[in-house]
Amino acid sequence: MADQIGRTTYTQLQASGDAFFPPGLHYYYKSHFMTEIGDEAIEALVSHFATVPSPRSVVALQQYGGAVSRVGQDDTAFGHRAAQYNLIPASAWTDPTESEQHLHWAREAWDILRPFATGGVYVNNLAEEDEEQIRAAYGPHYERLVAVKSTYDPTNFFRLNANIKPTE
Repeated sequence: MADQIGRTTYTQLQASGDAFFPPGLHYYYKSHFMTEIGDEAIEALVSHFATVPSPRSVVALQQYGGAVSRVGQDDTAFGHRAAQYNLIPASAWTDPTESEQHLHWAREAWDILRPFATGGVYVNNLAEEDEEQIRAAYGPHYERLVAVKSTYDPTNFFRLNANIKPTE
């Protein structure tokens, strides 16, 4: 556990996790937004974490609320203003031949905690960018973003991201 509450610069914030995720390892993670962390969710998480295949793997809980929830729901593309937490099971390992078990562990953690989640995900935490996950990242704003994309980028030139496809 770490107490990292205090003023920081944007660049310090962006680099704050670097020590936990050094170059040269293999990584995989998924995320869920949650409005609360109840006893059942904690029990499910602790029980599953007991099966973690790597001592380098973590489960992070990023707290939201505060300033994030004070912005109007329709003021930005971020559609998950009611979320209080972002849960991130992250698997990290050294041996590439062990990839399947580490991927399985993180995906299973995500599945186990799905009943406690809002259905939304943070767009920067997408590991597998299928349309379902991209829709989950933008939530209620997805269709509005499709309309914007269709107007300003109808050829889908800007597509090397969590791509919102324009209407055809």
